[in-house]
Amino acid sequence: MANYVGTARTNYFRVSDPAAFAAFLAKWGLQQLDGANGRVGFTTSDWSDGGWPSEPTPEWGEAQEPPLACDEYAGPELVADLAGLLVPGEVAVGLEVGSEKLCYLVSDAWAVNATGETRSLSLEEEIMRRASDLGQTVNSPTY
Repeated sequence: MANYVGTARTNYFRVSDPAAFAAFLAKWGLQQLDGANGRVGFTTSDWSDGGWPSEPTPEWGEAQEPPLACDEYAGPELVADLAGLLVPGEVAVGLEVGSEKLCYLVSDAWAVNATGETRSLSLEEEIMRRASDLGQTVNSPTY
């Protein structure tokens, strides 16, 4: 059985409360990225599979295993938590790419603004939609 290995990160954006942003990162087990002009972003932690977490990090000590991360998308709660921290006018964009050997390739993106409006995109879903215009036989590039 193969393990999912991914990479995920956001763009840089401004937050209204740096201390609350630090608490958000701790809650979700994420690492801060520092950009220019006080902008911040984040990426997944070293102990995760590289994908966005689908639920908050439980309180865990050295004797416990770290929580598993979701290998497909950021959980709606993570995105909602982030929206409340954004400066009005800022948009956070998260990207994730990864694979489980060559069985499943993932390339997903999401965006959220300070009012909580969101957009998301799956590269596979989008290309399958567009490819259907090219012919009758189109199948997904997975096992």
